[in-house]
Amino acid sequence: MDNPNEKFFTFTDNLFTFESYACDCVTDIENVEPGVIKETVKIQGLADSPIRFAFAPSKGMVRLAKTGSINSDRILTELLTIPEGDTKKLFSFFKEYGFFFPVSTDGYEAIEVKPLYSLINRIKAVVRLISALGEARKDYKRILGLTLYLQLTQPVLLSFECFGGQQMPTCEHAIYAELSRASALPQSNQASQPYDADAYSIPDTIFTTFELNIEEYTNIVGGFAAATPGGEQSQIYKDITRLYCNAPHLSPELRNEVDFLFHFQHSIAVIKGFTAAGDIEFYDTGENVRYRYAANFSDRMKESLIAMAKMAVRDEIGYNLYGMRPRYDIETMSPAWEIQDMLTGIYVSIFFMRPGIELYRKCANQNCDRWFLVNTTSAKRKYCESSCRNATAQRAHRLRKQANR
Repeated sequence: MDNPNEKFFTFTDNLFTFESYACDCVTDIENVEPGVIKETVKIQGLADSPIRFAFAPSKGMVRLAKTGSINSDRILTELLTIPEGDTKKLFSFFKEYGFFFPVSTDGYEAIEVKPLYSLINRIKAVVRLISALGEARKDYKRILGLTLYLQLTQPVLLSFECFGGQQMPTCEHAIYAELSRASALPQSNQASQPYDADAYSIPDTIFTTFELNIEEYTNIVGGFAAATPGGEQSQIYKDITRLYCNAPHLSPELRNEVDFLFHFQHSIAVIKGFTAAGDIEFYDTGENVRYRYAANFSDRMKESLIAMAKMAVRDEIGYNLYGMRPRYDIETMSPAWEIQDMLTGIYVSIFFMRPGIELYRKCANQNCDRWFLVNTTSAKRKYCESSCRNATAQRAHRLRKQANR
C-alpha cells in the first residue's frame, strides 16, 4: 500500500486534490455476554480502485473522474444523510468514497461501530450548526441543541491501525473540561460576602451583576432544588451553577458560556438532553418552557448563544484540521497542502463553507433524506431537486382532494 503520508492536497486555481481508495466492508457480530452484542465493521482498501477528490469553490469536496471532470459533488451531503445504525448506507458511502482514515489494502481492519457513528454525528452537528448560524431567521433552540451536543457530549476515543497503536480522541471543548472539575472548586465567593448577606453578588456578562440567593445556590449544588423541574437530577445544572458562582477568572469566552447556561436553566428550563440533530429535551413541560422562553430569552441572551455557538464551530474545525499543513511543492513551484486522511479533507470542505453566503439544508420532501448546499440568495429554496418539489406538491394535492370528498 502506498504511504498515506505521501498523499497531499495541491492548490491550483483554488482547487484542492486528494487521492484515496474505495473500500470493501463487512460486518461481524459477536455475542459478548447474554443480551450484549458487539457489532464490528471490517474494512479493507481496494488497491485497484483509486479515487481522486478535490475541493471546488461553491461545491465543497467533490470526486473527480479520470479526465479531471467532477463526477460527484454530493460527498458531504451523502455523509449527512447516513442514519445512525444504518450499516447498509454506511457501507455504500465507504465503497463509493473510501474511509475516513488510511486502511490496509492487504487485509481487513476491524472498527467498532459505535465510535464510528459518534464521529459521523459530530460532523453532522458541525455542518448543521454552521448552516443554522447562516439562516436569516435563526432557530435559537436548535442552535443551542447543536452547540450543547458538540461541547458537552463526552469525547470518543477512536482506535485504528493507522494511528500506530494510539487512540485519537474527538474534540474536547474547554467547557466540558471545566464542568468535569467544577465539583472540586473552592467556594470563592463566600469569603467576599458580608457575614449577614443573603445573596452572592456575581459579576455577569449578561446582567453586569447578578444576586444569587445563598440558600438557593446551596440547594442547587446539593441537589435539593425540588421546586425547579430537574433541579435535583441535573448534574449539568449543578456544575454550571458551581462554575457561575466560583470561577470568576475563566476566560471571557468561557465566562460568557457559563453565564448563558446558568441563566437559561435558572430562568427558562433545566436541560435534560440533546442530540446531533439539535433537538433538546427539558425536564419541565413544553408549555412552561415556551412561556419562560418567550419571557426571558432576551436579545442579550441571543447574542451570548451566538458567540458560544461560533466558539464551538471554531474549536471543532480547528481541532479536526490537525492532519493538514502547508508546504511548498518545488516540482510545480506552487503552494501545496499535505493531508493525512479523508476526515481532514471533509473538515477542509467544511472550513471553506461561507456562512451567510451558503449553507446546507435538509430537503423538505418528507420521503427524501438528502441535504443540499444552497446559496443564501436562494433563501426560499426548500428542495434538493425539482422532482422532490413536484412530489411534495402532488402529495399535498392528493391530500386536499381526499379532504374534500
